[in-house]
Amino acid sequence: MKKNYLRWTAMLFAGLSLTISSCNDSDANGDEPSNPIFPEAVETAVMPGDTYTLRFETNMDWEASIPASAAQAFYIQDGSQQTLRTQGKAGNAEVEVGCYDIESFDDNLSCEVTLTMAKQSKVIATLTINNQERSLVLRTSKEEDGGFVYGTEGLRYEYNEEPAESIDLIWPIGNSGYMYPIVVEANFAWRLAEKSEWIADADYVGEAGQQVEILLRADPTKYPLDGDEDGKFVLCARNNAAIKYEYKVTIPACRDHFSVSGFAAESRFNAQGLFFNASSSSWVNSAMHGEIASVEEPVIYKFMEVSEGDNTYWDPEETMTSWIKIETALEDADNVLKTYRYTVTVEENTSSDARKGVILALPASVAATVTAPYELAGNEIEEQYQKYIVTTINQAGNTTGEFVEFFEDLGPEMAQFYSLSKLPQNDFPYEDKWAAVPVIYNLTYTTEMAGEMAELKFNVPYDSYEVYGEEGPYAESQLQPRWVDLADGYNGDNCKRIMIACTYDEQSNSFIWTYEKPVNPEAYFVFKNGDEIVGIIQFKFDEEQQGGNNGEVSLATPINGVTLDLLTSSDSDFDAEMNYCPQYKLTITDASVKQIPLNLPENDESTYYDDEVVYLYPSDGTYTLMLFFEKAGTTEIMLKNQYMIIGRIYVVYQPE
Repeated sequence: MKKNYLRWTAMLFAGLSLTISSCNDSDANGDEPSNPIFPEAVETAVMPGDTYTLRFETNMDWEASIPASAAQAFYIQDGSQQTLRTQGKAGNAEVEVGCYDIESFDDNLSCEVTLTMAKQSKVIATLTINNQERSLVLRTSKEEDGGFVYGTEGLRYEYNEEPAESIDLIWPIGNSGYMYPIVVEANFAWRLAEKSEWIADADYVGEAGQQVEILLRADPTKYPLDGDEDGKFVLCARNNAAIKYEYKVTIPACRDHFSVSGFAAESRFNAQGLFFNASSSSWVNSAMHGEIASVEEPVIYKFMEVSEGDNTYWDPEETMTSWIKIETALEDADNVLKTYRYTVTVEENTSSDARKGVILALPASVAATVTAPYELAGNEIEEQYQKYIVTTINQAGNTTGEFVEFFEDLGPEMAQFYSLSKLPQNDFPYEDKWAAVPVIYNLTYTTEMAGEMAELKFNVPYDSYEVYGEEGPYAESQLQPRWVDLADGYNGDNCKRIMIACTYDEQSNSFIWTYEKPVNPEAYFVFKNGDEIVGIIQFKFDEEQQGGNNGEVSLATPINGVTLDLLTSSDSDFDAEMNYCPQYKLTITDASVKQIPLNLPENDESTYYDDEVVYLYPSDGTYTLMLFFEKAGTTEIMLKNQYMIIGRIYVVYQPE
C-alpha cells in the first residue's frame, strides 16, 4: 500500500513540473501571453449628443463594456449597432462611446468603460456628462388697438422681445373672453406646476428646444365680478418639480363689461330680404348675426328713419319698425359674462322706396335710466347713446321694371333674331358665388342678322362689369380673348349693345371671326355696384350659318412689295379697343407702288387718319387704294356701314 502511494505522488509532481515548464516555454517563444497589459485609465467630460473615442493597444484579445445602469445615457457604437459591449483582437484598438442627447441638469451622469482580457478586468475610462444650466423664457404678445398683433411666419402672434414677469389678461376687440397669448421657450422639458383656479385648463406642456404658443385664457365661469384679481401661473421642470418659474396673472373685474362683436356696421338687405355678405360679395339667404357679452341681458331698441317733408327723424314705434326682426339666444348660461347671440332679418320690401333702420343695444344699467325710447333719438340718435348702435340697416326698395330690357319693341320681324328672358332661380348660373344674385337673364342672338345688334336698356345702375366664359361662376379669370363685349348705344348712357368680334359676309353667307372662333359662343356679363352684383346676363350666340374665312379684306391682285395680314390680339399693331371688328395690316415695301386694288366688304363710308397720304375709291367692283407717301410712315383706314365700324386697315409704308 505504501509503495503505491509513493508511486502516485511521484507521477503528480512529474505532471505539475511538465505544466509549469510548458507555460514558461510559451512565454519565451513569443506565443500567447499569460498576463494582459491594460492602458492607462482616463477621465473626461462629454456633452449630451457627443461621442468619445477611446484608443489603446492590447497584447491579447479583449472585450469592452459599460454597465447596464448607464444605458439610459450612454452606449457603445459597434458598427451600426448601439450596444453595451464590444470586442476585438490584440493590437491597436478603438472603442467609440456615445452619449444620448438627453437633459442633464440636476445630477452628474457618468459611465465607466471596463476592459476585460484573460478574465481580468479594469476600468479604462470614466465619462461624465456635466450639468447644464436651465433656461426658460416666457414672452407675451404685442398689443395694438385693443387686440393682438398677428405674426407673419411660424407663430400665430408677434411677441415682445423682452421676457415677461407678469401677464395682464384683456378682452381683445373681435374676440370673446379674457385672454392673452404667450410663448414659452426652454432648454428642458417642462409642464404646468400650479395655476389660479380661474385660469382655464389647457395642455400646458413643452419639450426642450420647442417654442410653445399658448392662448392663456380665464375660465368664463369664474370671472371676478368686482375688483381686479391677481393670480399665479407656475411652470416647472418635468423631471424635477422643485425647479419652478412663477408668473403673476391679473384679470379685471367684469361687472361693467359690455362688448359687441360680429355685427356689420352697415347691414344691407335687398328688397327680397336677402343679406349682402361682404366677404363673398354676394346676396345670401341668411340672417345677419352678432353677439353681445355682458353680465345682464342688454335692452334692444329699434328705430326707423322717417321723412316728412324736410324733416327727418328716428321713429321707435313698433308699427314703423316691425319689418326689422330680431331673435335672441343665450348660449352660455353658466358663465359670469353671458353671451347673447342675435339674429337680424328683414321682411320683404314691397315698396319702391328704400328704408333705413337702426338697432341700439343698451346695457341693463343704462337702460334702467331710460323711461321711454323717444329719449334715445330725435332727428339724430342722441350723442350719449350713439356708441350703443350695433348696426344700421339699409334695405333696397322694390324697383319696378326689369333689370335690363330691349330699348324698344323689336317687332316680329326682328324678334326672331333676338331673345331676352329671365332665368329661373334654380338655373345653372345660380350656384356657388352667384347663388344669391338678384336676377340673371339669358340673351341669345341668332342668324346673321344678329350682327346688327339689338340695343339694351339698363334700368338698374351699375359702375363696372366683368365678362366670363362659358364656365360661368366656375371660371378662374375673365374671358380672354374678349370675343364679346359691351359697346355704347345710341340712346343715352344707360343703353348698350353687346358686340361680337366677328362680321357677316353676305357673299359667303358666313361669319368671319376676329379671333379663333369659340367652341361654344357663350359668355356671362356680371354687372356690379362696388362689390355688389346687381345682375347678370348669360349671353349666347347661335349661328345658323357656320364656316367662313378671312377674306373680307384681300388683295384683288398680288403685287410685289405689298403684303396684307389679318391682325390678332397678340400683334403689337392690334387695337384692343376695336376688338369688335376685323383688323388688317397692309405693308408696302416697294417705293414704286402707288395704287393697290383691294376686295373690301360692303361699306358706305371710309375715314382716314391722314387722307393726304392715302385715299380709297371704288373701281369696277373693287376698290383702289391710292398712295401719296413721301417718306416712311403709317396711317389707318376705318371702314363703316350705317355708321358702324366694320373693319380697320393699318397701313405701313416702309420702302426698302
